[in-house]
Amino acid sequence: MNPSEGVKYAKKIAAEAKKNMGGIYSEGGIDYAFDVVDGCIWVYAEPMICAHTGLVDNRVPFWHIVYNGIVLNTPWNKCQYPSSVDKKTTLKFFEYIGRPRCEFAPRLHNMSPEEQIKAADAYGKKIKDICNEFKKISRFQLEFIEDHAEIAPNATRTKLSDGTEIVCNHSNKEAAYRGDKIPPFSYKIYECTKKAN
Repeated sequence: MNPSEGVKYAKKIAAEAKKNMGGIYSEGGIDYAFDVVDGCIWVYAEPMICAHTGLVDNRVPFWHIVYNGIVLNTPWNKCQYPSSVDKKTTLKFFEYIGRPRCEFAPRLHNMSPEEQIKAADAYGKKIKDICNEFKKISRFQLEFIEDHAEIAPNATRTKLSDGTEIVCNHSNKEAAYRGDKIPPFSYKIYECTKKAN
């Protein structure tokens, strides 16, 4: 099978899955199938592969700059498991306008039924927290990213097609933008000319 045949059959499989199951996500940002997929997960793999190798010193969200506003996305696998989501991951989520995709995948075989119910309940609360946070940026998945820049060391600004700016401070020091002080490991959303959190 050559690459073009592979694309043809991948799209056919995706279309059948969508027809029979109601929706489908691709693993990876496969732009050749945007007409049939509902979204893409694991757009970036390098946080998992290269994080501690020294091969990657900075990430530029090229995929999001090109495709945000066209297809829903979950930037990388860490966004799928609420128990592993930390402040750093949450900030990257806001910077890249990512969409959470939560999976309940504990090691149930080592738990009693009561422990399983308790684990599911705790997990459900984490998912609710993540969804409440995501509500603040969910509408921006329909906007194009017009500009992405580092405005200070470890502080970024993502500018969207509706004029909204999302400023993320990834550092342990206060950052300044538009006369505002942005605390360490936090973000601010500037909707056109007015501020909102």
